Amino acid sequence: MAFVQSVISFGAYQFPAAFWLKSMQDDATIDEVKIPFLDGTSAPPGTRGSKKISVSGTIGGFGAVDSSGNLILTRDQAENEAQLMRSYLASGYQKLVAGYTPARYIYAQLQKFTTAPVQYAGRLALGVELTFLAQDPRWLASAAGSVSLPVGVTENVASNGTTQTYPLVTINGPLVNPFLKVTPAGASGYIEDALAVTLASTDQIVVDCDPRNRANAVMLNGVPRLDLLGTAGVTNTLGDSAPFPYLRVGVNTALVSAASGTGASTIAWNDAWL
Repeated sequence: MAFVQSVISFGAYQFPAAFWLKSMQDDATIDEVKIPFLDGTSAPPGTRGSKKISVSGTIGGFGAVDSSGNLILTRDQAENEAQLMRSYLASGYQKLVAGYTPARYIYAQLQKFTTAPVQYAGRLALGVELTFLAQDPRWLASAAGSVSLPVGVTENVASNGTTQTYPLVTINGPLVNPFLKVTPAGASGYIEDALAVTLASTDQIVVDCDPRNRANAVMLNGVPRLDLLGTAGVTNTLGDSAPFPYLRVGVNTALVSAASGTGASTIAWNDAWL
């Protein structure tokens, strides 16, 4: 017999069926300097709770199942499932999935875990209240979009969702002094990153525009090379301080060109929602 499980998951843990997304408290301001690295370490003091997500549910009770879909019939089984849940939720920043369509996730960390015995349909169960913190308040699409960028050709990049997102650009040689230029949707200005490097046909540069990954924002053949930007490699005419491009909701444009060369490039992104 197959049992229904919850659509909510955290990392590798799939919640039991009787769990649901209860509420979210938002900070709708996207500020690059306040978005932490993927392990949450770079957020300045006072910015660590940009989004709180509450999840509620019960473990046990009549007809209840555990995270593997097995019936919970005893108090010991309920306690074991609660301990399993605790062990997974203590694993730091992970992808939290809540069953949205299209599929999306948010990086979050457990802040509070509360359990209390309850009577549920004639059986003793455990009521569970969870609070997660997400320092980056954006939900990101599980499936990435991508557009090919032939050298010297400006292409449209359509980003959906409700807020801006940060692309990943892969630049392949051969190219001499390649540069990346993005004009966000609805903007008259642009951000351009120029790289002082000669790429052979076997070379590849990956520019990760996500502020959570600044230390590895420019990778040459898998090695961090922020130095390729030099002291004058960034041009921003948008009026903000972003050193790398971002995409707004709507139709953006992207260009990879170079002093010479024929290498092809791609731009990939995850639509984002608040």
